Amino acid sequence: MRPILNLIPERWHGLAREVAKFGVVGVFNTIVSFGVGNLLLHTVFQHGEVKASTAASLIATVFAYGLNRFWTYRHRPSGSLRREYALFFFFNAVGMGITALVTWVTKYPLGFDGVAAYNAAQVVGLVLSTVFRFWAYRTFVFRQAPAVADPSPEMAGTR
Repeated sequence: MRPILNLIPERWHGLAREVAKFGVVGVFNTIVSFGVGNLLLHTVFQHGEVKASTAASLIATVFAYGLNRFWTYRHRPSGSLRREYALFFFFNAVGMGITALVTWVTKYPLGFDGVAAYNAAQVVGLVLSTVFRFWAYRTFVFRQAPAVADPSPEMAGTR
């Protein structure tokens, strides 16, 4: 990671680390989501692509919270666990809605059916929802502590 960091300005290093870790978590959860989704599609929800997608996303979300809280954003202060968890699941529900919408549009208005169409819709939905989730997690769930202004040199000796 260090040689890659040398290619970008130092002020972006923290963001680059977050993006890289978020990406690793995302790859892991994509594997979970695809695996569980395909398993459910072929066993429990035959011809129920949207149901399989939604159930798989819920399962991947449980893993994603832990990995993001305790690895990707561990350097950020922990807020109320209840608040973080609620916001995390809310934004994941929005992300799931994005993926489910893409899957629905692919199957019904566009009329594409089958495993290849399902997986293509999943890829598009996951990309769109991942961009949304990264923004939402950084902005609302795992917020950065407010910067504390250093006292100016003139004020330093006035206490």
